[in-house]
Order: sequence, then C-alpha cells, then structure tokens
Amino acid sequence: MRITSNKRNGILIAIASTFTLAGVVASFVSTNSFMFNLKAGAYSATLNHSNAPTLNAGEGTMVDDKNITWEYHNASDYANGHVTISNEGYAGISSNSIYGYTGIDSLTVNFTKSEGSELWLLLSYDGVDWFESEMLTSNTETHAADNWRYFRLYCYDANSNSININSINFTYACVGGISGSDDVDYATVENVVSTLNLDASEETTIRSPISNNKEKSTKAVRLTLQNDVPNSGSRYVIFGIPSTTLNKVKSYVLTFDYYHREKRDPVKTDRGYPTTKMAAIKKNAWQQIGTGRTKNSPVWSCTPINDDWWHVECYVAGIVQLGDNGPNTVIDGIAINDPNIYTYTYEGIETRGFFVVDNLRLVITTPRAAITNNWTSVKINPIVDPTANPKVDDRYYIRENYVGYLHDATYTINYLTEGVSAQLYYSTEKNGNKLTYIEGLAPGDITVTITYVLGYTHQTVTITTARLTVENYPEE
Repeated sequence: MRITSNKRNGILIAIASTFTLAGVVASFVSTNSFMFNLKAGAYSATLNHSNAPTLNAGEGTMVDDKNITWEYHNASDYANGHVTISNEGYAGISSNSIYGYTGIDSLTVNFTKSEGSELWLLLSYDGVDWFESEMLTSNTETHAADNWRYFRLYCYDANSNSININSINFTYACVGGISGSDDVDYATVENVVSTLNLDASEETTIRSPISNNKEKSTKAVRLTLQNDVPNSGSRYVIFGIPSTTLNKVKSYVLTFDYYHREKRDPVKTDRGYPTTKMAAIKKNAWQQIGTGRTKNSPVWSCTPINDDWWHVECYVAGIVQLGDNGPNTVIDGIAINDPNIYTYTYEGIETRGFFVVDNLRLVITTPRAAITNNWTSVKINPIVDPTANPKVDDRYYIRENYVGYLHDATYTINYLTEGVSAQLYYSTEKNGNKLTYIEGLAPGDITVTITYVLGYTHQTVTITTARLTVENYPEE
C-alpha cells in the first residue's frame, strides 16, 4: 500500500493487488463430478513449430489434424516454436470450428515472456462470447479450460513486448459433451440439490433465445409450483456447484437466463423479479448464504432478451460481501428465489405457474464495479470498543464490489465543503478481508472516488460513493 497527498482532493491511496487468479475456474468447473462424466485424457493434441500458422500482416489461421481451425491475431512467425503474439494479440480455437474440442481435460502452455508481460487464458462455449479465466504460468498444467469447447491465449504487455509460444499441449475426451453451452451450464436437473414448493424437471422446448442461436443449448430446467401450495410464501431452487471459496470467486458474476412468462397470469405486466443468493452445505443441510440481491441493487442487473426471457447477472461479492464473510467462506451452490409463482386461471384453464432457468454460470464477464453501502455519514473520532455488546464502531467501510482480476485500485477523497477533513486506511481486522475505511477528522461533506484497473485488458473503471457527511460523534 502506498499513500500520497493530493491537495485538491484529499488523501489518495493506491493499492497494488497481490491477488492471483490461478486455479479459480478449475476449482468449480473441472472438479464438478456431479456435472460432467467425461473420459479424461483419452486424446492429446500439440501445437508447435511443425504446425505453425501461415500469417499475413499479423493475421492467419491454421487447420490442425483434427480439422479444427485455429485463428491468430497480432501475431508473427516464431522460428523456435509455434507462434509469437504481441500486445492484445491472441491464438486460439476459431468459432468456424462448429463443435470445437469436446471434453478438454488439461492444458499446458510452454512460453517465454518479458517481465511484466501477461499470458491470459480466455474461455468460450462457442468461440464468440469470451470469458476471462486466469493468468498462465509457463509449462504448468491447468484445468481451467476443462469442459469448455474453445480457448484462447491472449497477450497483454503495457510496453508492447511480445510473448513467444513454444508449444500448446492439451488433452480431451472427444465424446461425452452435450453441447458447447450445456457442457458448462449448471442449469441441469442433475444439479438441482434442493427446492422449496417447486418441482424440478428437464426442459427441452422452452430454452433461452440466446441458446437457440446456433443451437448452443439443448436443455434447461423448469421449476413448477407444487400442488396445493398457497399463492404466498417462499419458493426457491438451489443448484449445486463444486465447493469453492469466496476468495476464489469474489471477482466473478453469477449469470443466467430466466423465463418468466408463465409464472403468474401472463396478462400481468408486473411479474416480479427473482432474488439471487449463494448456498452452502452446513451441518449436512443446504443453507442459503449472503445477502439476497434483486432489482434496483447496484450489483444486480436484469436485461430483457424478449417479452418472455430476462438475462440476469449478479456480482458474487455483492451477495457474499467481504465485510460480512471471510476469504475462506465456503460456497457450494447457487440459489434462485421467487415468491411470484402462482396457481392462476388463464383462458378458463387453471395453471400451475413455472419458470425456466438456462445458461447458469459463474464467469468473469465485462469489468465493472459498484458500491453497496447505504450509509450517509462518517463520524469524527469514533468510539471503537471491541468488548462492547453491541460493538461500537462508527467508521465507514466502503462495500466494494468488482468484476475481473484486480490489478490496482486508487482511492481519492473529494472535499465538497470548506474545512472538511477525513482519512482513508486499509484494515484486515474484520473477517480477514482487506477493507477500506473512512474516518472523519473535521465536519463537512465528502465523496470518495475509486479507480480500478481490472481484467485481462487492464480496463480502468471508476466509481464514486454517495455524498457522505463528516460529523461529530454525539456527546454522552
């Protein structure tokens, strides 16, 4: 951590992240024994100088001996290996290969690079939509690409240095996959581990319109209101995932597509929105954990796909918040709650309401950030007594939420009124997470601006807190 002075805006703290993303995807995808039953490592493939691509002005393709097309961007010939890729360049499986590689089981890339260069692994189920995965280490096996059909090696270097790819080695099953989308979709009946007042069944007709494009998805999960359940009260489904921890997935988002047309009277325009939470096995029972997020939360978004479907995304850290949960908080599942599932009469027919979930994943999508505090004031010289019950602590810690690998974060206090003063500091005293606190020094109004550098492209994302009033701690 480094602290510098900023006379105009107050104190500025810049923090260089020491977090690593290695192994994150593997921790909850490749070990998914209840999701995938592929024959591991039945086949292997190698890319080296013997099957190097033919390039023209940095672009090119190569068709390997399995008739899979590889594509190259901002690349150059490499006499001692497969290819050289420059800053923002990549090498990977092309979307022109309709099925990609089925059942990828392990991946090892041998490469040489300059200090500061980064070789990133990106993943896709169709070769079109790409998700950030992890920063690779040369000649080290990773399982981050397991069960994905398409992967890409992406070079980032702020000084425009290149990375030499000596060889790419991976194993795959060739058989056993359902489709590129379904292979990495948690929304399967086999993954439903708990429900309340809902029956789960496989859905092969009502699928996400996103999936229907190129037949990416072949099945989803329908959740139907059980018989004799009143039109009030809780309804939820929990999808199991391989056990992971908050520290591994705090920069991820939960994403899924949600069919809502028939969960209540279709003529009603207000159908209500689902609430997303995480889940864990505690004392041999499934329990929901974290803060439920739904419409109007800054970490939860709902985008209409058409009149019947929504695409929902929610920050994992926005649910299992760092200020309330430790880095080792266990996450075993994903919970979707919706009390708006009714039995209704439509066109003279009594119907039990239902919804459909498709394309359920934990992925790193577009870098972004949000603050979820509701506080509006900061105390001067707060009383902090850890022995008090309840504990007295009127400092303000910023509930930060971001998506994407955190490279750097800069915090700036903006003084909005004359004479106001405050300070920022970092602390790990609460649950072991690094939290940023604001403490008041002189009364007035402030905001705090945070500038993040996130993701494999080192994208700058800036957010600002609500207006905060620095005020005296009340006298006894």
